[in-house]
Amino acid sequence: GAALVKLGKNEEAILCFDRAIQINPNNETYYHKKATALASLGKYQEALVCCDKAIQINPDSGMYHHNKGAALIMLGKNEEAVLCLDRAIQLNPKYGYFYFDKGVALLNLGKYQEALLCCDKAIQAHPHVQNFHSMRAFLAQKLESSKSSN
Repeated sequence: GAALVKLGKNEEAILCFDRAIQINPNNETYYHKKATALASLGKYQEALVCCDKAIQINPDSGMYHHNKGAALIMLGKNEEAVLCLDRAIQLNPKYGYFYFDKGVALLNLGKYQEALLCCDKAIQAHPHVQNFHSMRAFLAQKLESSKSSN
């Protein structure tokens, strides 16, 4: 399944993960990878079900909480996403992508200052990721324009 995902064959990958889950329904990795394939196809609600199953099996994986948060962002459920991403950060505070996605959710909620702080933490963890710097510049501009309109 994972090889098929890398090849962009997500539908086929999902079938493989379904078979793997039938064989070993307690392997959270299969649910996690299936969720990733589903999200790649824009099937975020289905991905959430798999994320929840992976978290149920292993609640201590920051990546599983992160993927759930990312799916929630895509569904427009930003408040819930922030909670999932907070949990991911609690479990793995040095992974900048968790902060970045939390920043995206906060941006969607209009909480620019909090989002900017998340971008700063993402940049601190991974200074060479250009998207983090671009998002930070965008947020700084949003904050500046909101100050000047007040």
